[in-house]
Amino acid sequence: MHTIDRSFFPARLLTFACAVLSVALTQCGIFRPKNAPAENRTTEALDRKMEPYDHRSQLLSWPDREFDWRGYHQSLERAQARETALRGANPCAGNMTSWKQEGPGNIGGRVNSLVIKPDDENVLLAGFSTGGIFKTKNKGEDWYPVFDGHLNLSIGDLTFDPRNPNTVYVGTGDPNIPGTVFNGSGIYKSTDAGETWSYLGLGEAGIISKVVVHPVEPEVLYA
Repeated sequence: MHTIDRSFFPARLLTFACAVLSVALTQCGIFRPKNAPAENRTTEALDRKMEPYDHRSQLLSWPDREFDWRGYHQSLERAQARETALRGANPCAGNMTSWKQEGPGNIGGRVNSLVIKPDDENVLLAGFSTGGIFKTKNKGEDWYPVFDGHLNLSIGDLTFDPRNPNTVYVGTGDPNIPGTVFNGSGIYKSTDAGETWSYLGLGEAGIISKVVVHPVEPEVLYA
């Protein structure tokens, strides 16, 4: 009859468990060998930097793997309708509280597009990654928002019609795609130098990075 040393099994189980744990920690990026290649360490550092944005994207789309942009837009429309019913024609009227200037020494938003009115250099329009469009009539001394009434405030490109300086087009959506994509809702047109806007189309495009007016036929646009 053979005898079995039972103390042998706990030792082997412990060794096996440690090996499995080491592999798991390495795969999760918690444990990194000191002799790992430099390019791997760079990739891991970038992954760690993007983790908060990836996490936010997962929260926005949970439990689905893909984000429901149609549902997102419908939610924005319901919220806008509710605020309009409460505050009147201007949904932002109730938010006009006292503000204190805190920038630009801190981190500000990205200006994706800055255009000058062709016949008046005092007038400029600035389009922000998620802040809408701001206009100035005195070369930047004072600015005011002109796109806040629309659902999507991500601006990709602004373009004046060179033949008609009062006509300007905006393509929405943030072309500088970060961890969380800021989709737009198509192309809009203004005939009063950016004061008011009307929808033209391409709402399914997501991001409009550039809008170009045909040099001879101004009714022809390229996006």
